[in-house]
Amino acid sequence: MANSTSVTAPQSFSELNHLWWVVAFALVVFGGKVALESWIAGLMLIGFGAVVSPYVFARILAWLSANDPLQIRVAVVLFALASSTYVFYQHTARIDADAAEASRIQSIADALADEAKRVAEAEAKLNATKSYFAEHRTAVLAEFTAAVDSKNLTTAQVIRDRFIVAIQDPDFDLILNRFVDLKEEVALAEAEKARRARVAELIGQLTSVGAMDYDKAITIYGELVTLEPANKSYQQKLERFTRARDALAAKEAAALAAATAKAEHRQKIEEQFSGYDGSHRKFERLIKQAMNDPDSYDHVETKYIDKGSFIRVFCTFRGKNAFGGLVKNTKVADFSIGGEFLREIE
Repeated sequence: MANSTSVTAPQSFSELNHLWWVVAFALVVFGGKVALESWIAGLMLIGFGAVVSPYVFARILAWLSANDPLQIRVAVVLFALASSTYVFYQHTARIDADAAEASRIQSIADALADEAKRVAEAEAKLNATKSYFAEHRTAVLAEFTAAVDSKNLTTAQVIRDRFIVAIQDPDFDLILNRFVDLKEEVALAEAEKARRARVAELIGQLTSVGAMDYDKAITIYGELVTLEPANKSYQQKLERFTRARDALAAKEAAALAAATAKAEHRQKIEEQFSGYDGSHRKFERLIKQAMNDPDSYDHVETKYIDKGSFIRVFCTFRGKNAFGGLVKNTKVADFSIGGEFLREIE
């Protein structure tokens, strides 16, 4: 039994040591790879890998005169992984920030270099233009003068743009002033040409305008008055069409108002009569109040005449007289348009 125990225990200890050698080696290898990105985190992993190796850890325990519980070494490994991960992210974040700042500084430097290059190129171009004008002054002035005299604005504009900034020459300035006047003259001529073309186009449109097409005529003559304010004929026709349109609008508004008033007038009259038998409701009540036997009232027919400010109602009915005989009678009365009784017609 004793022999069996003495054989098994060393085997278990050896297998455990082999496992920790594997863990230590894995930490060292992993630390080497991490060191490529963060040397601090990599060195931490390599150091912790050395610490948990059986050889080093056994000497640490001997120095501390402590036992070798498994959870201590596991805790060391977990702490190694957690702390190195934190350090890795902090270190790489700082590296990225430094790289971003370096990139920003480099961008500024590149921009300044580009600006300096652009300024240098512009200055070189300006100096080259000055030198060219100094060497070819007579030819340049002659070419500029010929372009202005021939009203060749394109060529004159090219010469002006090339030398306007680079030189200060009184003769060039004189030609330049003529060029500016010429541009204004050409612009005015083109504007006048466009105005005349538009006037002709508008006059052509008038041929298709009908006699009652007031809005279109007003639009055309309004633009013609703007284009040719001195033309009294256009102004008069604009006013005539405007008056005709306004008169037509007023007439249509009056007709609409009259039709509305007529409809309202007729509606007020019709509301006084029964939709069932055509009797005048208020007149029928008044007749019944005056009868000897109101229950014998029998409506025959009701007509009315519209007098404008009132209506005259004719009501024919049957009823018993004082002797009990059934007789036919017709009553006539005037009512207001609103339905109020005015008077009885004998």
